[in-house]
Parts: sequence; C-alpha cells; structure tokens
Amino acid sequence: MEILTVDFEDHALLNINGELVKLTPFKERDPNIIKVGVDAPKSMTVNREEIHLQLLKDQGKTR
Repeated sequence: MEILTVDFEDHALLNINGELVKLTPFKERDPNIIKVGVDAPKSMTVNREEIHLQLLKDQGKTR
C-alpha cells in the first residue's frame, strides 16, 4: 500500500487498470468533516466502502 499526500482541493490521480481516477479532498464547514470527490470513467463502478462490503456480503463473498 502506498500513502498519497495531497492538499485540500488539490487532486490526486490514480491509474487503475489503465483508467485514470481523480480524487479531490475538501473540507466541510464542520472542521471535523472531510469529504473526497471522485471523478472516474463511466465504465467504472465507485462505491463507498460500506456499500462495497454489503454487496460482497449479499453475494456471499468475504473480504
């Protein structure tokens, strides 16, 4: 696993199987909340971790 360091509202680009995915961290008004914007190709499915884990559970797969 590699650690990426990026400033708020700056972008990190990930190359996943030849497809570029852009991640953009940004702050909310509440100083304890940080959100991440994801810009990915339409051919790629993007889920939050809890959704992904629920889908795996529903399919009878474990992580």
